[in-house]
Amino acid sequence: GSMFTTYYVKGGITMYGENGSTIVCFKKEHEQTYAKYKEIQSKILQLLEEAIIPEDCKNYFYQQQYISLFANLEYFLYGTFMWETCQSYERYERALRIIKKYVREEDIQTKRILNRKHCIKQEIVFIKQIKHIVYHNSNKVKDIYKAVFNIDVNLNNLKNEIHIRHDIVHRAGYTTEGFNIVITKEDVLALNDKIDKLVEDITLKINQRKR
Repeated sequence: GSMFTTYYVKGGITMYGENGSTIVCFKKEHEQTYAKYKEIQSKILQLLEEAIIPEDCKNYFYQQQYISLFANLEYFLYGTFMWETCQSYERYERALRIIKKYVREEDIQTKRILNRKHCIKQEIVFIKQIKHIVYHNSNKVKDIYKAVFNIDVNLNNLKNEIHIRHDIVHRAGYTTEGFNIVITKEDVLALNDKIDKLVEDITLKINQRKR
């Protein structure tokens, strides 16, 4: 059924389908997304304070916490955009217009579905496209948040940190020149502060819109 339809279910639910089926609730509030972000952040910071790491493994440990902070940010950005968009048909239409820009030219079938009259199939394809957005891509995040929420989200303040994140994730912590990236506890805490400031700013603006 459509994500814009409210269903009241009494008793059990039976799902059919060759590959199984999934029920997704589209009534999550932003407060839930924010709470999950804070929960994950708290665990990362707890690890920083309590984990006992051998001296020769500390750099690897701090590198992993560094990229975990980015993973948490991306989950927050995705969750906020996903749930807030899918609760409002007006926001859905605005998001649909911007999402079409990111579909590959050769993907004719997807383009055709997104351009057709609203239907369940379109919603399914739309959600798939949202899931495939890279939420550390500063230009795409800026575009979708501006188009749907009229909120300015500037990831350029994290440009250097995103570059470091790429080196850790894609090159095992080495730069393209072959130098090992050294991450300290202080580096992780500094990144946490910058990400937290961004999340708090987005949360404030989202809440102001709801008033």
